[in-house]
Amino acid sequence: MQFKSIKSKLLLFFGLLLIFTCIGFGVVAYKKSADALSHSINESLQQLVREAAKVVKSEVNSQLDTLEALAETDFIKSDELPLEEKLEQLKNEVARSGHLSMGIADLNGNIKGTDGTTANISDREYFKKAVIGEREVSDPIASKANNSVILVYAVPIKVDDEVKGVLIATRDG
Repeated sequence: MQFKSIKSKLLLFFGLLLIFTCIGFGVVAYKKSADALSHSINESLQQLVREAAKVVKSEVNSQLDTLEALAETDFIKSDELPLEEKLEQLKNEVARSGHLSMGIADLNGNIKGTDGTTANISDREYFKKAVIGEREVSDPIASKANNSVILVYAVPIKVDDEVKGVLIATRDG
């Protein structure tokens, strides 16, 4: 095909110009829409993370509130009941609430659990916080009893605003 006439040359020139313009607009539109979609996904994920954090916080607070209420009961606070009787009562709570075990620790960190295990938890951060009167939940940690991954909820046992021990609940990590 010969392009000797001006009409043919102009037709080819404008045709190529039109094709490159369309390709350019297509690339720009694709990039803009990809950026907008990426931004929208990031916003949605951030919102999802915020909502998930609220759910987790609510669950943790619910567990700690239940433990605090249990730590305020007379049978846990009582010096007259032996530790074994207290642990027997706590076995019902373990079955009801889905804990792996519960236990009562003295101020030195010596704990006896409803599953019969004993350990010293004085080096654990959750115990240190509970001894000074704060409620605490641990990060996922390895159990001293069997090396499984657990979460530990700890609340102080207070008598007349003085910490007398720590009530512990262990859940699957």
